[in-house]
Amino acid sequence: GFCPIDPSTYKLTTSHLRVNKVQHTRCGPFPLICFGATYLNNNIDLSKVDDVDVTGTPAPCLQRICCCANGKDVVEVDSRFDKDGKVYLTLAQGDGERVTNLILNQVEEAQKMDRGF
Repeated sequence: GFCPIDPSTYKLTTSHLRVNKVQHTRCGPFPLICFGATYLNNNIDLSKVDDVDVTGTPAPCLQRICCCANGKDVVEVDSRFDKDGKVYLTLAQGDGERVTNLILNQVEEAQKMDRGF
């Protein structure tokens, strides 16, 4: 389209979680998609992750009634050595629990490899 929306992407590997976040220029609460965006890349070492939590947020009532809008799940990854401390992954409603389990399984494997088991 004329003003494409670049979504943030997340890639889980055996030892890292790669987060490519897109932050659009905003005017108050409205994203100005055609005015550019900032791209942030963050590689999180899974052997240093302390906690992974998920929070579900339903869509506002009016949006659910009028637009059939879906809620979202926010996965919070807490890393003790990450410069930003916590990373938030925004996912479609219902995907948060599955992604949290995938990340926790990879964290466990990465910590085993880091300890030499």
